[in-house]
Amino acid sequence: ENPTCYRTKVRKFPVVTDEVTGLFRIGQGDYRASPYHLVHLYSIHPKETRLRKKIAYLMETESRTIISHVMIMYDYHTEGPVPRIRGPYSKRFMRKTPRRPPIDMSDTLDDVSDISESEKESPFGLGPQQAEDGSIFLDLTDMEFLNDRNRQLHYLINKPRLLENLACLNTRVPMFPPMTTQRGTFVFFIDGGEVDIRNLTCDALSPWSESLHMSDGSIMCRRPKTSKISLGLNREGHLRVMKMSRSQGTDYQMHIYAATLPRLPRLKKRVIYLTKGGMQIGHSMIVYWYTEEGALPTQVPHGNSITSEALYTRLPPSVRDEARRLLATHQPSEVAEMLSNKMNYA
Repeated sequence: ENPTCYRTKVRKFPVVTDEVTGLFRIGQGDYRASPYHLVHLYSIHPKETRLRKKIAYLMETESRTIISHVMIMYDYHTEGPVPRIRGPYSKRFMRKTPRRPPIDMSDTLDDVSDISESEKESPFGLGPQQAEDGSIFLDLTDMEFLNDRNRQLHYLINKPRLLENLACLNTRVPMFPPMTTQRGTFVFFIDGGEVDIRNLTCDALSPWSESLHMSDGSIMCRRPKTSKISLGLNREGHLRVMKMSRSQGTDYQMHIYAATLPRLPRLKKRVIYLTKGGMQIGHSMIVYWYTEEGALPTQVPHGNSITSEALYTRLPPSVRDEARRLLATHQPSEVAEMLSNKMNYA
């Protein structure tokens, strides 16, 4: 008689965003044709068959990136004895004070600095292209580049000649992404010496957040997410993603801002920049990403002007600070003229 084989079962369901609420829901057809999909893992413990385990999470289909929290469920199907922890694995659950290892600045993730980035195939298709507002962008064809932090570091700081050869460095942030009804990912590289990091998230499509009043009276807020990744110097003096705990700390950080346009969920935005001790270093990268085919993004009226049809455009924080300073000694009309001549944003 053949023994029972307990293997993890995997199911994937297509997921789409609701056109009205923007919320995720299960779609129809093949999950590979959907911009997102729900992954469901199901397994039975081979020695404790009354114990089942289920795992579920949401992924972006094209980039294969997990974009949600992960849910893990344990289900005791019938009554029975408590599962036993077998063998040496029980040591993993014993409480003991961890010993803090010394920081080794050469201990980095996927350190492939000995391989020149210029010798690899470019992640970008065609050459630099000009947007309607005059900014320069590149068409991203290798989607793995979106999540390859070490490779991004080559372009942002480690290999300055990469951007020099591409001639795609911008001295201001783009007002709009390239307009398309198709899928597409577009990358703008921003000169770190010309643009303040506080201005990187500003564009003409703001706001990138919203609050929805639900039928039960609650309020659901959608806001951009920010995260930081610790970096360290390797033996060649290049920055790399680093293996370290939060308690160890490091002067070098990669900052990642991720947002979805609430009124057009197919458009996503990422902003990536670097700091040392809180001060900006290297260049920055702005990515606009259309995950599926659909309508074009549009501006929205902000409702704070004499003409309610005036479109919303967020003023860069550094410009707001300078405006407050100038208003203490100049007339508003003079301040407006002075700022219009200096702004690299408009």
